Amino acid sequence: MRAALAIRGVPFTRCYAEALEAESFSRESLLRYQARMLRSVLVSGRDKSPSFAKRCEGGQKEDSIEVTPSRLLQSFQASSRDDLVRFALEARQTGGRAFRKKSSGSTGRALTLWKDGEGMARELAATWRGHSWHGIPFGSTGIRIWGRSLSTRASVQRWLRGMLQNVTYISASDITPQSLEARLIRMRAVNPVYIYGYTSAVRDLALQVGEMTGYRLPQLKAVITTAEPLQDDVRGLIESAFSSVCVDEYGASEVGTIAHGCTGRHLHVSEDNMILEVESGAGEVSSFGTGSLLVTDLTNRMTPVIRYRLGDIVTLSQPDVCACGLPFKVITEIHGRVEDTVVTPDGRRHHPSLVCHLVGMVTQNLPGVSRYQVRQTSPSNFELLLATEKVHDRARLSRAATEIFAKHLHPHVAVSVRVVEVIEREKSGKYRIVVNEVRPL
Repeated sequence: MRAALAIRGVPFTRCYAEALEAESFSRESLLRYQARMLRSVLVSGRDKSPSFAKRCEGGQKEDSIEVTPSRLLQSFQASSRDDLVRFALEARQTGGRAFRKKSSGSTGRALTLWKDGEGMARELAATWRGHSWHGIPFGSTGIRIWGRSLSTRASVQRWLRGMLQNVTYISASDITPQSLEARLIRMRAVNPVYIYGYTSAVRDLALQVGEMTGYRLPQLKAVITTAEPLQDDVRGLIESAFSSVCVDEYGASEVGTIAHGCTGRHLHVSEDNMILEVESGAGEVSSFGTGSLLVTDLTNRMTPVIRYRLGDIVTLSQPDVCACGLPFKVITEIHGRVEDTVVTPDGRRHHPSLVCHLVGMVTQNLPGVSRYQVRQTSPSNFELLLATEKVHDRARLSRAATEIFAKHLHPHVAVSVRVVEVIEREKSGKYRIVVNEVRPL
């Protein structure tokens, strides 16, 4: 696996060694490291994106040895998705080998960024470092509970990726007792060292395991949940079912793993890869406390991600709240609501990421859509809200959306499209993209 990464221009071995070395940094050493990495990102970003270069005008000069990350960032306003879209387009025009990173669109609009091999290696290294805290060596056999591939090409790409990563993918969609049992049998045949997947999907597997006598995965070291909040009762259910520790992970497609659960069950931020800050409602930015999360990616020299407003409300604390000894600050709480699972007329439950992909198919050639929201009003009926200033044929859009949803969700569902000027945020400050009004989760 390391050789395959190296051939693709991803220097994982070196970056993983550096990631492990960062575990022993003092806070002072970590801040100096962040400042050095941030200076490199700012210089590269200015060279690749004229729009970003203009954003940098009048800011703190990055050639000062003593400058801190906070001083370097203090002149930057929070970046929006529109900013990143512009930076990414300009950076891609400069050429060079690049890896595409695409978000799922679960915040209302998909986003494509570009990253070089070094950046991908550092991102991957942070993920495997977190796994190593629970005795999972790099390249271990894994099961990934993830979204369903919607095309033959996507299925082939996923299979190839699984071969490279020593991972077997199992769909988190179309959840029924029969399909769950088949998946559990397949998991036992794979005999994984770890399981990684959506919290809700892993929870459903754990419920099924609890009903199977003598089910055991002898090599299993940890179950790692992501994409949705992990509540204490769900953690207990998973640990009891699989006789293994359940670990929380927090990340985003745009920047990779943001924080990983340690042995003390605290989410430690990958501070060698990124700088996290919180922004108050009044616009004040600080390194600790509660507010809207701002992410600065120290590994992306192609698309500058500086103070990117991710959309989550979090609480950041000093590393000394945890006894594990890691120097990285801790996310002590992630506020806000998880997107809802939808339930089709046959009782199947589908993860919201699938719904986001379906909406992407509806809107891929539709100009002017700034945001969307899907509301399930009954097992057979959905309402798709599109925020746009453009004039669109609602009836035509409703027919197209119904055709796509019926093909991939259930043949007896219908979608009504409604065009609105704005989609309101939740009280938490987040946009809620998939809303199930039929039943509680």
